[in-house]
Amino acid sequence: MGTTLGAYLLAEIGDRPVDRFGGGRALAAYAGASPVTWASGQTVRVAFRRASSAHLRSTVHRAPFSMTNHSPGAAMYYRRRRSAGDAHATALRKLGRKILLCLYHCMATGIPYDDAVAFRYDPTEIDSTVRRRKPLEEEQILRARDMLLIPGVTVTDTAQAFGVSRQTIYRHVLDQRRK
Repeated sequence: MGTTLGAYLLAEIGDRPVDRFGGGRALAAYAGASPVTWASGQTVRVAFRRASSAHLRSTVHRAPFSMTNHSPGAAMYYRRRRSAGDAHATALRKLGRKILLCLYHCMATGIPYDDAVAFRYDPTEIDSTVRRRKPLEEEQILRARDMLLIPGVTVTDTAQAFGVSRQTIYRHVLDQRRK
């Protein structure tokens, strides 16, 4: 995850998380990586945990995003959560929770972090580099450009048709980058 995000995590968690938190679940709750469930009668609602450290919550959101580009296990876990139907932010939160629990375990036991152990994969079977796949293939980009030429079709309609974000359409189809 890098030295900067690692330093932020260590600053928020501390060097002795076992003394500060009762367990990994308490750390995840403090980081805002665990949702809150409200139940009353037959109504059950799951909500975002607001009572958490804003700095740690932000770091726990950024760290998994970074790890999906560098860790084969994190990339596989993120893709598995997305294919299960989780939204991008939900998949990142779940990946962040998993990373926090692994980090807590490593700090509590003194065992060094191992990506293959944390995400349960055989490193010999995985390509050592994690390559991000393009959000749209060349054929899809051409079809999206044709769609946008039809009167009344918007960028939002095109994004929904291909299952991508509007920013992806702007960036890859219309070649417009944020400034």
